[in-house]
Amino acid sequence: MIFLGISSEIFLILVFILSFNFQNVLLKDYLGTIGAAGINYFFPLVILGLLNFFVVKKDKVNYLDKKIGSFFIYMFIVSMAYVIYVAVGGLATDLYGENFFIKSFKLILYNVIGFLSIGYFSRIISKVSRESVKKLLNINFIFIFIVFMIEKLQNIERIKLLTSEPSEAGYILTIFYILLLSYNKRDKSYFLIGLSTLVYLVELYYIGSKGAIVCFFISLGFFCILTMKFTFKRIILSLFLFGINLFVLRYFFYEKLSASIMNDLKYFTSVITRSWSVLTSLKIFSHNIFGVGGTYLFYFEKEGTLIQNILENKFNLLNYTEIKYSLETGHGMSPKSGIFMDIILYGIGSIYFYIAICKYFYKGLVDSKVLKLLLIFTMLSMLIFIDKYMTPTYILVFTILQSEILRNEDIEEEQLLC
Repeated sequence: MIFLGISSEIFLILVFILSFNFQNVLLKDYLGTIGAAGINYFFPLVILGLLNFFVVKKDKVNYLDKKIGSFFIYMFIVSMAYVIYVAVGGLATDLYGENFFIKSFKLILYNVIGFLSIGYFSRIISKVSRESVKKLLNINFIFIFIVFMIEKLQNIERIKLLTSEPSEAGYILTIFYILLLSYNKRDKSYFLIGLSTLVYLVELYYIGSKGAIVCFFISLGFFCILTMKFTFKRIILSLFLFGINLFVLRYFFYEKLSASIMNDLKYFTSVITRSWSVLTSLKIFSHNIFGVGGTYLFYFEKEGTLIQNILENKFNLLNYTEIKYSLETGHGMSPKSGIFMDIILYGIGSIYFYIAICKYFYKGLVDSKVLKLLLIFTMLSMLIFIDKYMTPTYILVFTILQSEILRNEDIEEEQLLC
Protein backbone atom coordinates (compact mmCIF):
# COMPACT_ATOMS: atom_id res chain seq x y z
CA MET A 1 0.00 0.00 0.00
CA ILE A 2 1.26 3.49 -0.89
CA PHE A 3 0.46 6.50 1.29
CA LEU A 4 1.64 10.02 0.34
CA GLY A 5 4.16 8.48 -2.03
CA ILE A 6 5.69 6.14 0.53
CA SER A 7 4.91 2.57 1.50
CA SER A 8 2.62 1.88 4.45
CA GLU A 9 5.52 0.10 6.25
CA ILE A 10 7.79 3.14 5.97
CA PHE A 11 5.02 5.47 7.13
CA LEU A 12 4.25 3.19 10.09
CA ILE A 13 7.92 3.06 11.14
CA LEU A 14 8.18 6.86 10.88
CA VAL A 15 5.16 7.35 13.15
CA PHE A 16 6.56 4.68 15.49
CA ILE A 17 9.91 6.51 15.77
CA LEU A 18 8.31 9.95 16.16
CA SER A 19 5.98 8.66 18.90
CA PHE A 20 8.90 8.36 21.34
CA ASN A 21 9.30 12.13 21.36
CA PHE A 22 5.88 12.40 22.98
CA GLN A 23 6.28 11.42 26.63
CA ASN A 24 3.83 13.90 28.13
CA VAL A 25 0.59 13.33 26.21
CA LEU A 26 -2.31 15.24 27.78
CA LEU A 27 -4.51 12.14 27.86
CA LYS A 28 -2.45 10.99 30.85
CA ASP A 29 -4.79 13.15 32.98
CA TYR A 30 -7.58 10.74 32.08
CA LEU A 31 -5.74 7.45 31.46
CA GLY A 32 -2.95 7.73 34.04
CA THR A 33 0.72 6.97 33.40
CA ILE A 34 -0.10 4.56 30.59
CA GLY A 35 -1.58 7.45 28.59
CA ALA A 36 1.52 9.66 28.84
CA ALA A 37 3.71 7.90 26.23
CA GLY A 38 2.83 8.01 22.55
CA ILE A 39 3.99 4.45 21.89
CA ASN A 40 1.27 2.96 24.11
CA TYR A 41 -1.46 4.04 21.67
CA PHE A 42 -0.12 1.52 19.14
CA PHE A 43 -1.21 -1.44 21.28
CA PRO A 44 -4.36 -2.45 19.29
CA LEU A 45 -2.30 -2.36 16.07
CA VAL A 46 0.46 -4.41 17.73
CA ILE A 47 -2.01 -7.16 18.71
CA LEU A 48 -3.45 -7.36 15.19
CA GLY A 49 0.03 -7.27 13.65
CA LEU A 50 1.35 -10.10 15.81
CA LEU A 51 -1.71 -12.20 15.03
CA ASN A 52 -0.95 -11.65 11.36
CA PHE A 53 2.69 -12.70 11.81
CA PHE A 54 2.05 -15.80 13.90
CA VAL A 55 -1.37 -17.02 12.69
CA VAL A 56 -1.40 -15.99 9.03
CA LYS A 57 2.29 -15.90 8.08
CA LYS A 58 3.29 -18.69 10.51
CA ASP A 59 6.34 -16.72 11.65
CA LYS A 60 8.70 -18.64 13.93
CA VAL A 61 9.12 -17.84 17.62
CA ASN A 62 12.62 -16.52 18.30
CA TYR A 63 14.80 -16.43 21.42
CA LEU A 64 13.56 -13.00 22.53
CA ASP A 65 9.91 -14.05 22.10
CA LYS A 66 10.49 -17.05 24.38
CA LYS A 67 12.21 -14.97 27.08
CA ILE A 68 9.43 -12.38 26.96
CA GLY A 69 6.75 -15.07 27.21
CA SER A 70 8.46 -16.68 30.21
CA PHE A 71 8.80 -13.29 31.90
CA PHE A 72 5.08 -12.58 31.40
CA ILE A 73 4.19 -15.86 33.16
CA TYR A 74 6.60 -15.08 36.01
CA MET A 75 5.16 -11.55 36.42
CA PHE A 76 1.61 -12.90 36.63
CA ILE A 77 2.45 -15.59 39.20
CA VAL A 78 4.40 -13.21 41.49
CA SER A 79 1.77 -10.46 41.25
CA MET A 80 -1.18 -12.72 42.03
CA ALA A 81 0.68 -14.53 44.83
CA TYR A 82 1.46 -11.30 46.69
CA VAL A 83 -2.00 -9.80 46.16
CA ILE A 84 -3.50 -12.94 47.74
CA TYR A 85 -0.86 -12.97 50.51
CA VAL A 86 -1.43 -9.39 51.71
CA ALA A 87 -5.21 -9.77 51.39
CA VAL A 88 -5.55 -13.11 53.19
CA GLY A 89 -2.95 -12.08 55.77
CA GLY A 90 -5.05 -9.03 56.63
CA LEU A 91 -2.16 -6.67 55.81
CA ALA A 92 -3.86 -4.53 53.17
CA THR A 93 -5.82 -4.64 49.91
CA ASP A 94 -5.20 -1.05 48.89
CA LEU A 95 -3.13 2.01 49.79
CA TYR A 96 -3.21 5.66 48.70
CA GLY A 97 -6.45 4.88 46.88
CA GLU A 98 -4.77 2.19 44.74
CA ASN A 99 -6.27 -1.31 44.76
CA PHE A 100 -3.40 -3.83 44.67
CA PHE A 101 -5.11 -6.17 42.20
CA ILE A 102 -5.78 -3.32 39.73
CA LYS A 103 -2.26 -2.00 40.28
CA SER A 104 -0.82 -5.43 39.45
CA PHE A 105 -2.87 -5.57 36.27
CA LYS A 106 -1.68 -2.09 35.19
CA LEU A 107 1.98 -2.93 35.76
CA ILE A 108 1.71 -6.18 33.83
CA LEU A 109 -0.11 -4.31 31.04
CA TYR A 110 2.75 -1.76 30.79
CA ASN A 111 5.18 -4.62 30.22
CA VAL A 112 2.88 -6.47 27.83
CA ILE A 113 2.47 -3.34 25.69
CA GLY A 114 6.21 -2.68 25.70
CA PHE A 115 7.52 -6.14 24.94
CA LEU A 116 4.82 -7.08 22.42
CA SER A 117 5.57 -3.81 20.61
CA ILE A 118 9.21 -4.87 20.40
CA GLY A 119 8.19 -8.20 18.88
CA TYR A 120 5.94 -6.59 16.28
CA PHE A 121 7.94 -3.54 15.18
CA SER A 122 11.27 -5.39 15.12
CA ARG A 123 9.77 -7.71 12.51
CA ILE A 124 8.48 -4.76 10.47
CA ILE A 125 11.78 -2.83 10.59
CA SER A 126 13.87 -5.91 9.75
CA LYS A 127 12.10 -6.12 6.37
CA VAL A 128 12.95 -2.50 5.49
CA SER A 129 16.35 -1.39 4.16
CA ARG A 130 18.84 0.22 6.55
CA GLU A 131 19.00 3.22 4.20
CA SER A 132 15.27 3.81 4.71
CA VAL A 133 15.61 3.54 8.49
CA LYS A 134 18.50 6.03 8.40
CA LYS A 135 16.38 8.54 6.48
CA LEU A 136 13.57 8.21 9.02
CA LEU A 137 16.00 8.75 11.90
CA ASN A 138 17.34 11.86 10.16
CA ILE A 139 13.79 13.19 9.79
CA ASN A 140 13.20 12.55 13.49
CA PHE A 141 16.46 14.29 14.46
CA ILE A 142 15.41 17.35 12.45
CA PHE A 143 12.02 17.25 14.19
CA ILE A 144 13.75 17.25 17.61
CA PHE A 145 15.93 20.18 16.54
CA ILE A 146 12.84 22.19 15.49
CA VAL A 147 11.18 21.53 18.85
CA PHE A 148 14.42 22.50 20.62
CA MET A 149 14.72 25.78 18.69
CA ILE A 150 11.09 26.69 19.39
CA GLU A 151 11.62 26.24 23.14
CA LYS A 152 14.99 28.05 23.03
CA LEU A 153 13.57 31.05 21.17
CA GLN A 154 10.75 31.24 23.70
CA ASN A 155 13.39 31.53 26.45
CA ILE A 156 11.93 28.58 28.34
CA GLU A 157 14.08 28.13 31.45
CA ARG A 158 13.94 24.32 31.53
CA ILE A 159 14.05 22.84 28.04
CA LYS A 160 12.10 19.57 28.12
CA LEU A 161 11.29 19.07 24.42
CA LEU A 162 7.99 17.11 24.43
CA THR A 163 8.63 15.32 27.72
CA SER A 164 7.75 16.15 31.33
CA GLU A 165 11.27 17.00 32.54
CA PRO A 166 14.83 17.68 31.23
CA SER A 167 16.18 14.29 32.36
CA GLU A 168 13.73 12.53 30.04
CA ALA A 169 14.55 14.95 27.21
CA GLY A 170 18.30 14.37 27.57
CA TYR A 171 17.82 10.61 27.69
CA ILE A 172 15.64 10.45 24.58
CA LEU A 173 17.88 12.89 22.68
CA THR A 174 20.95 10.75 23.44
CA ILE A 175 19.23 7.57 22.30
CA PHE A 176 18.25 9.12 18.99
CA TYR A 177 21.75 10.53 18.53
CA ILE A 178 23.45 7.16 19.08
CA LEU A 179 20.93 5.46 16.78
CA LEU A 180 21.61 7.98 14.04
CA LEU A 181 25.34 7.66 14.63
CA SER A 182 25.19 3.88 14.15
CA TYR A 183 23.47 4.15 10.76
CA ASN A 184 25.63 7.05 9.55
CA LYS A 185 28.79 5.24 10.62
CA ARG A 186 27.75 2.13 8.69
CA ASP A 187 27.37 4.26 5.53
CA LYS A 188 30.52 6.27 6.33
CA SER A 189 28.51 9.51 6.25
CA TYR A 190 31.18 11.49 8.10
CA PHE A 191 29.68 14.90 7.38
CA LEU A 192 26.36 13.84 8.90
CA ILE A 193 28.20 12.30 11.85
CA GLY A 194 30.01 15.57 12.54
CA LEU A 195 26.90 17.71 12.08
CA SER A 196 24.65 15.51 14.23
CA THR A 197 27.33 15.35 16.96
CA LEU A 198 27.60 19.15 17.07
CA VAL A 199 23.82 19.57 17.19
CA TYR A 200 23.52 16.88 19.86
CA LEU A 201 26.15 18.43 22.16
CA VAL A 202 24.56 21.90 21.85
CA GLU A 203 21.09 20.55 22.63
CA LEU A 204 22.36 18.42 25.51
CA TYR A 205 24.21 21.41 26.96
CA TYR A 206 21.08 23.59 27.04
CA ILE A 207 18.81 20.79 28.25
CA GLY A 208 21.31 20.20 31.06
CA SER A 209 20.19 16.74 32.11
CA LYS A 210 22.72 15.55 34.70
CA GLY A 211 21.73 11.92 34.28
CA ALA A 212 22.00 11.93 30.49
CA ILE A 213 25.36 13.74 30.50
CA VAL A 214 26.94 11.49 33.13
CA CYS A 215 25.54 8.24 31.68
CA PHE A 216 26.58 9.13 28.14
CA PHE A 217 30.20 9.83 29.04
CA ILE A 218 30.43 6.84 31.40
CA SER A 219 28.98 4.65 28.63
CA LEU A 220 31.57 6.00 26.18
CA GLY A 221 34.41 5.18 28.55
CA PHE A 222 33.02 1.75 29.35
CA PHE A 223 32.43 1.08 25.66
CA CYS A 224 36.04 1.98 24.79
CA ILE A 225 37.31 -0.53 27.36
CA LEU A 226 34.99 -3.34 26.24
CA THR A 227 35.72 -2.99 22.53
CA MET A 228 39.44 -2.22 22.77
CA LYS A 229 41.75 -4.66 21.04
CA PHE A 230 45.16 -4.78 22.62
CA THR A 231 47.21 -3.58 19.69
CA PHE A 232 49.36 -0.46 19.80
CA LYS A 233 47.14 1.31 17.25
CA ARG A 234 43.94 0.44 19.09
CA ILE A 235 45.33 1.46 22.48
CA ILE A 236 46.45 4.85 21.13
CA LEU A 237 43.06 5.39 19.45
CA SER A 238 41.16 4.45 22.61
CA LEU A 239 43.31 6.76 24.74
CA PHE A 240 42.75 9.56 22.20
CA LEU A 241 38.97 9.06 22.30
CA PHE A 242 39.03 8.85 26.09
CA GLY A 243 41.00 12.12 26.17
CA ILE A 244 38.42 13.85 23.96
CA ASN A 245 35.71 12.45 26.22
CA LEU A 246 37.33 14.00 29.32
CA PHE A 247 38.03 17.29 27.52
CA VAL A 248 34.41 17.76 26.42
CA LEU A 249 33.11 16.75 29.84
CA ARG A 250 35.51 19.05 31.70
CA TYR A 251 35.32 22.21 29.59
CA PHE A 252 31.73 22.10 28.39
CA PHE A 253 29.68 20.29 31.04
CA TYR A 254 31.63 20.30 34.32
CA GLU A 255 30.56 23.72 35.63
CA LYS A 256 26.94 23.18 34.63
CA LEU A 257 26.91 19.72 36.23
CA SER A 258 28.61 20.71 39.48
CA ALA A 259 26.44 23.82 39.90
CA SER A 260 23.28 21.80 39.24
CA ILE A 261 24.23 19.06 41.70
CA MET A 262 25.10 21.55 44.45
CA ASN A 263 21.86 23.41 43.78
CA ASP A 264 19.91 20.16 44.13
CA LEU A 265 21.62 19.30 47.39
CA LYS A 266 21.01 22.73 48.85
CA TYR A 267 17.53 23.68 47.66
CA PHE A 268 15.83 20.75 45.98
CA THR A 269 15.61 17.02 46.53
CA SER A 270 16.70 15.18 43.39
CA VAL A 271 19.87 13.54 44.72
CA ILE A 272 18.56 12.60 48.16
CA THR A 273 15.20 11.40 46.80
CA ARG A 274 16.87 9.10 44.28
CA SER A 275 19.24 7.79 46.95
CA TRP A 276 16.34 7.15 49.32
CA SER A 277 14.31 5.34 46.65
CA VAL A 278 17.24 3.08 45.68
CA LEU A 279 18.01 2.19 49.31
CA THR A 280 14.33 1.45 49.90
CA SER A 281 14.27 -0.77 46.81
CA LEU A 282 17.27 -2.77 47.99
CA LYS A 283 15.70 -3.16 51.44
CA ILE A 284 12.47 -4.51 49.93
CA PHE A 285 14.40 -6.86 47.62
CA SER A 286 16.51 -8.21 50.50
CA HIS A 287 13.32 -9.51 52.16
CA ASN A 288 11.36 -10.37 48.99
CA ILE A 289 13.79 -11.77 46.42
CA PHE A 290 11.04 -12.87 44.01
CA GLY A 291 9.47 -9.41 43.97
CA VAL A 292 6.21 -8.09 45.42
CA GLY A 293 4.22 -7.29 42.28
CA GLY A 294 1.44 -4.71 42.50
CA THR A 295 1.59 -4.64 46.31
CA TYR A 296 4.82 -2.61 46.13
CA LEU A 297 3.13 0.52 47.54
CA PHE A 298 2.54 -1.31 50.83
CA TYR A 299 6.18 -2.39 51.11
CA PHE A 300 7.57 0.92 49.82
CA GLU A 301 5.64 2.91 52.42
CA LYS A 302 6.76 0.57 55.20
CA GLU A 303 10.47 0.35 54.28
CA GLY A 304 10.64 3.91 52.90
CA THR A 305 9.61 5.37 56.24
CA LEU A 306 12.33 3.38 57.98
CA ILE A 307 15.01 4.46 55.47
CA GLN A 308 13.90 8.09 55.72
CA ASN A 309 14.31 8.07 59.50
CA ILE A 310 17.81 6.59 59.21
CA LEU A 311 18.87 9.17 56.59
CA GLU A 312 17.45 12.10 58.59
CA ASN A 313 19.34 11.00 61.68
CA LYS A 314 22.65 10.79 59.80
CA PHE A 315 22.23 13.64 57.27
CA ASN A 316 19.79 16.04 58.87
CA LEU A 317 20.86 19.06 56.79
CA LEU A 318 19.52 17.67 53.50
CA ASN A 319 16.09 18.44 52.06
CA TYR A 320 13.56 15.65 52.69
CA THR A 321 10.46 17.54 51.55
CA GLU A 322 9.80 15.42 48.47
CA ILE A 323 10.31 12.17 50.38
CA LYS A 324 7.83 13.20 53.07
CA TYR A 325 5.34 14.27 50.42
CA SER A 326 5.64 10.89 48.69
CA LEU A 327 5.10 8.97 51.93
CA GLU A 328 2.07 11.09 52.83
CA THR A 329 0.34 11.07 49.43
CA GLY A 330 1.79 8.13 47.49
CA HIS A 331 2.77 10.40 44.59
CA GLY A 332 6.17 9.51 43.14
CA MET A 333 6.33 6.48 45.41
CA SER A 334 8.81 4.47 43.38
CA PRO A 335 12.52 4.43 42.61
CA LYS A 336 13.59 6.82 39.86
CA SER A 337 15.06 3.83 38.08
CA GLY A 338 13.39 1.34 35.76
CA ILE A 339 15.66 -1.53 36.76
CA PHE A 340 15.29 -0.97 40.50
CA MET A 341 11.54 -0.66 40.02
CA ASP A 342 11.47 -4.03 38.28
CA ILE A 343 13.64 -5.52 41.03
CA ILE A 344 10.98 -4.46 43.55
CA LEU A 345 8.16 -5.77 41.38
CA TYR A 346 9.64 -9.00 40.03
CA GLY A 347 12.87 -9.62 41.98
CA ILE A 348 15.40 -12.13 40.69
CA GLY A 349 13.14 -12.89 37.72
CA SER A 350 13.69 -9.41 36.35
CA ILE A 351 17.45 -9.57 37.03
CA TYR A 352 17.71 -12.85 35.11
CA PHE A 353 15.57 -11.45 32.27
CA TYR A 354 17.68 -8.32 31.78
CA ILE A 355 20.96 -10.25 31.95
CA ALA A 356 19.66 -12.79 29.41
CA ILE A 357 18.47 -10.26 26.84
CA CYS A 358 21.56 -8.06 27.25
CA LYS A 359 23.80 -11.07 26.54
CA TYR A 360 21.57 -11.97 23.60
CA PHE A 361 21.75 -8.47 22.10
CA TYR A 362 25.45 -8.00 22.78
CA LYS A 363 26.41 -11.28 21.12
CA GLY A 364 23.97 -10.79 18.25
CA LEU A 365 25.22 -7.33 17.27
CA VAL A 366 28.54 -8.58 15.91
CA ASP A 367 28.74 -5.97 13.13
CA SER A 368 27.60 -2.85 15.00
CA LYS A 369 29.70 -1.60 17.88
CA VAL A 370 27.74 1.67 18.10
CA LEU A 371 24.52 -0.23 18.79
CA LYS A 372 26.37 -1.95 21.64
CA LEU A 373 27.11 1.53 22.99
CA LEU A 374 23.37 2.26 22.73
CA LEU A 375 22.60 -0.87 24.76
CA ILE A 376 25.12 0.13 27.45
CA PHE A 377 23.72 3.68 27.67
CA THR A 378 20.11 2.51 27.84
CA MET A 379 20.69 -0.02 30.60
CA LEU A 380 22.90 2.36 32.58
CA SER A 381 20.27 5.10 32.31
CA MET A 382 17.49 2.77 33.48
CA LEU A 383 19.73 1.78 36.38
CA ILE A 384 20.56 5.34 37.46
CA PHE A 385 17.85 7.85 36.55
CA ILE A 386 15.18 6.70 34.07
CA ASP A 387 11.89 5.05 35.03
CA LYS A 388 10.98 2.75 32.13
CA TYR A 389 7.28 2.94 33.05
CA MET A 390 7.26 6.74 32.72
CA THR A 391 9.67 6.90 29.76
CA PRO A 392 9.41 3.62 27.80
CA THR A 393 12.04 4.51 25.19
CA TYR A 394 13.70 1.16 25.90
CA ILE A 395 11.03 -0.17 23.51
CA LEU A 396 12.61 1.71 20.60
CA VAL A 397 16.13 0.60 21.58
CA PHE A 398 15.26 -3.10 21.94
CA THR A 399 13.19 -2.94 18.75
CA ILE A 400 16.10 -1.61 16.68
CA LEU A 401 18.56 -4.08 18.23
CA GLN A 402 16.22 -7.01 17.60
CA SER A 403 15.49 -5.85 14.04
CA GLU A 404 19.23 -5.89 13.28
CA ILE A 405 19.55 -9.43 14.61
CA LEU A 406 16.53 -10.58 12.58
CA ARG A 407 17.89 -8.84 9.50
CA ASN A 408 21.24 -10.62 9.87
CA GLU A 409 19.46 -13.96 10.32
CA ASP A 410 17.45 -13.37 7.13
CA ILE A 411 20.65 -12.57 5.21
CA GLU A 412 22.32 -15.75 6.50
CA GLU A 413 19.30 -17.85 5.45
CA GLU A 414 19.35 -16.33 1.95
CA GLN A 415 23.05 -17.08 1.63
CA LEU A 416 22.49 -20.70 2.66
CA LEU A 417 19.70 -21.08 0.10
CA CYS A 418 21.97 -19.69 -2.61
